[in-house]
Amino acid sequence: MSGHFTPYLYAGMGYLWFNPKDDKNLKLPNSAINNGDLAEVTYNFKAGIDYFIAKNLSLNFNAGIILGKSDLVDGFIQTDSRDDAVLTASLGFSYAFPGFGKGGIKDSDGDGVPDDEDKCPGTPAGTKVTVDGCPIDADGDGVPDLVDRCPNSPKGVFVDSNGCPVDTDGDGIPDYRDQCPNTPDGIIVNMFGCPIDRDGDGVPDYKDKCPGTPEGITVDKNGCPPGYKPIEPSSKPIITNPVITPSKPRTEKNYILKTYNPPVTGNYNVDYDKNVKGNIWSDGSTYVVQHSSWLSSYRAGKVSEGLKAKGHNSFVYKVYIPKFGKTYYRVRVGYFNSLSEALNYERNLK
Repeated sequence: MSGHFTPYLYAGMGYLWFNPKDDKNLKLPNSAINNGDLAEVTYNFKAGIDYFIAKNLSLNFNAGIILGKSDLVDGFIQTDSRDDAVLTASLGFSYAFPGFGKGGIKDSDGDGVPDDEDKCPGTPAGTKVTVDGCPIDADGDGVPDLVDRCPNSPKGVFVDSNGCPVDTDGDGIPDYRDQCPNTPDGIIVNMFGCPIDRDGDGVPDYKDKCPGTPEGITVDKNGCPPGYKPIEPSSKPIITNPVITPSKPRTEKNYILKTYNPPVTGNYNVDYDKNVKGNIWSDGSTYVVQHSSWLSSYRAGKVSEGLKAKGHNSFVYKVYIPKFGKTYYRVRVGYFNSLSEALNYERNLK
């Protein structure tokens, strides 16, 4: 309930008794009341506010006025003057004892927000809540942080009951990044969610009956050159040597073979880590490609594992940026001996 304001108004009656003499029966200086005591009914009005700074503890401020029916409250009498009016103001603290009579503030789930203002009753104990009593949802995906397994989901992305971006086809690439959202079950995909096509002929591997077709060769729906009939399984061994003449030397496009071995390992000096061009970073002699950057070490690790599964030499580099006061987990692929080598590899990653 911390940070909750409660304004209030008060009106009532009081009884004022005033003796203009001291304890030795001596008249107080400047008093215009000569004999007897002053006693009269007063009318009291107040306006104030309670600011709860903790559960059951509030800071109070109020200001009011006390109106008398005579001109005697202050001990002075002035003919034809108005009746006395006394202005008051006070600042203090109040503590409501929980469960004591009807004055206690009922908070059934113990989240600090009283039941009559709690929009999410039954919040689990220890859960951080908003002023409305609802669990905090830092990334605004509709799944409270308490159960959110992906606490840094991008804004506007559809998530499942665990707070993670929806992956309709279950290929490991969330829908908001998936360029091939209806991939069949069990098919290996690239970082964009599309089936791997190692020979780059436009026919994904799981459909390609002629894998390894050289670049530039026109193929049919089976991934085979025109007029070439793929060899069907037989009980007898069949030997065939189809001759295919490539139009030009083949280069890899949308994939990187799982047999890729980085030319340099273990020599990268992070103390001299510097961005040299686009997503390429270098320590001055060795180069790496930065795939992505995350605030969550868990998410970065998952992405890196996915890249490793596709044959990339991926790793996570942790770095603290003082300017933003945050720690980032950068997913990278390496290592390369030259900028051109790293740029060529980056094009394959895209």
